[in-house]
Amino acid sequence: YGHADTAVALAEAAAARPVGALRREKDPDHVGWVASVGDPFTTRYRVSNLAVALGDRGCRGTVVPSDGFDAARLEDCGTVVLCRVAWDDSVAAEVARLRESGTRIVFDVDDLVFDPSRVGLTSPGPNQVAPRRHLFGRYRTSLLEADAVTVSTAPLRDEVAALGRPAAVVPNNLGRDVLERWSDPTVARARRDARDGSDGTVRIAYLSGTATHVQDVREMARALAGVLRARPEAELHVVGPVELPPELDGLRVVRHPLQRYHDLFGLLATMDVNLAPLELENEFTAGKSELKVFEAALLGVPTIASPTRPYAAAIDHGRTGLLAATGEEWSAALTEVVGDAGLRAGLGSA
Repeated sequence: YGHADTAVALAEAAAARPVGALRREKDPDHVGWVASVGDPFTTRYRVSNLAVALGDRGCRGTVVPSDGFDAARLEDCGTVVLCRVAWDDSVAAEVARLRESGTRIVFDVDDLVFDPSRVGLTSPGPNQVAPRRHLFGRYRTSLLEADAVTVSTAPLRDEVAALGRPAAVVPNNLGRDVLERWSDPTVARARRDARDGSDGTVRIAYLSGTATHVQDVREMARALAGVLRARPEAELHVVGPVELPPELDGLRVVRHPLQRYHDLFGLLATMDVNLAPLELENEFTAGKSELKVFEAALLGVPTIASPTRPYAAAIDHGRTGLLAATGEEWSAALTEVVGDAGLRAGLGSA
């Protein structure tokens, strides 16, 4: 799956703190997950994909939704992972039951949502500050109560380590269903034929996901507007409800609604360039994973990204993609890839 052995990372993290003597037989290769209800994206990357990957390596996996968290359903598991599950009295009771029988508890998180003091970095609305701060506090309690923590990126690992908790990076990854469907050579050929036989339009994709990425778009907005004005063949495709800055008003922008997961891959496969801007000097966005880079890469679509630690680790600048920190660098990168089909193909292939 392109990453270090997730089973080893998980086992090393879980073993970092001793637990009480076992009161019943546990299977060390049986991992249980409690998946946060209402968060299908996190569940896919942090639970479903890992459960399949570990199953392929001989481990057992049991997944229960957070609203059905019952220790009895996970009593055979040597390790239970609370995936972005916020602490409350019910969670505390079920964790206590698991601990009594010798189960290790791991808290898994893929965003900097465990520091209430930095809620402001998430651009909350006026009525969202207090409830979001309360939620972040509950995540923090889950983290502190766990025997170990797994995270999606190195910056998040550093944040957890600063709290004195043992942590390991278990990266987001491509699921077997995605690999089997989208890495097929016939699919790749059809994708290339569709792009090569197009009308000469260079399609630039920004997959926003949610409406909370306004500051991210501003990192590249002026440069993107300049390229759209200067290059009539360039066309911006935006997926999701993000509000675009006024610099892009009246330009060639095509809006798409949120897509189902595999439909999103189908749309991205028709694009020529993928954009992954993130607000720099922001600890919250600094912890975001590189999934936008590797999902586009599977389809041979090159990415221009902000040089956060995860993105910079995933992209070899000039060979497997481009990194841009300033408006000038975004302008240069966009101008280069829009004007050079050979470069786009080479970056995408690499």
